[in-house]
Amino acid sequence: MSKQRKRRHDQVEENPSYQENVASIGPRPGPKASNKGGQDGHIETLMTKFSAKTRTTKEIEATVPGEPKYSVETWLPSSFDYYPSIKHKATELRHQGKLADALKLLRDFEKFLLSGDVALLPNDAEGVIDVDAQEEQPERWKWQVNCGEDGWKDFDQNANDIVEAALAQGKETVEFPGFRGAPYTLHFELLLQTNLRSGYSRPVRRHKL
Repeated sequence: MSKQRKRRHDQVEENPSYQENVASIGPRPGPKASNKGGQDGHIETLMTKFSAKTRTTKEIEATVPGEPKYSVETWLPSSFDYYPSIKHKATELRHQGKLADALKLLRDFEKFLLSGDVALLPNDAEGVIDVDAQEEQPERWKWQVNCGEDGWKDFDQNANDIVEAALAQGKETVEFPGFRGAPYTLHFELLLQTNLRSGYSRPVRRHKL
């Protein structure tokens, strides 16, 4: 291996993002095809890889003191989520029949992802978006109680957090402070809340925001 190639190899291997990028991108396609059909196939392969999202798990602190943490699964953005202009430009070139240009753009983008070297980022990667801002947030839910003629009313935030934490921990029931601080219990399977003072029960539901 020449000194120049070895230096380049060491730069890629030492880059912190190397292993993560390789895992999400996968192996590079073979040599450039000599026909449009082959080029289009390579383009499709690269665009699929750069569109792939990665599953991750986050630990969330319990809202009730003494209760254990619970995990929430979410998805990290794809390479195209970080650099949407690359996807748009490659798609535009592909639709115009400029397959060689589209393939070159995607391969240059691949080199940047594998190395982490910003100098290799294609000129078309304008308007790079904030990585942290693009991380997908966990789904948000709001618990509601059926108040008869008044319709469904939201739990207050404290009660909602307590119930969500208990559900994530796999509990069958949970106690929480309800209307005017009265103690309530919620049964997840029956979807009923019961006032522990009066014994009166009402239907509840979990509503996606």
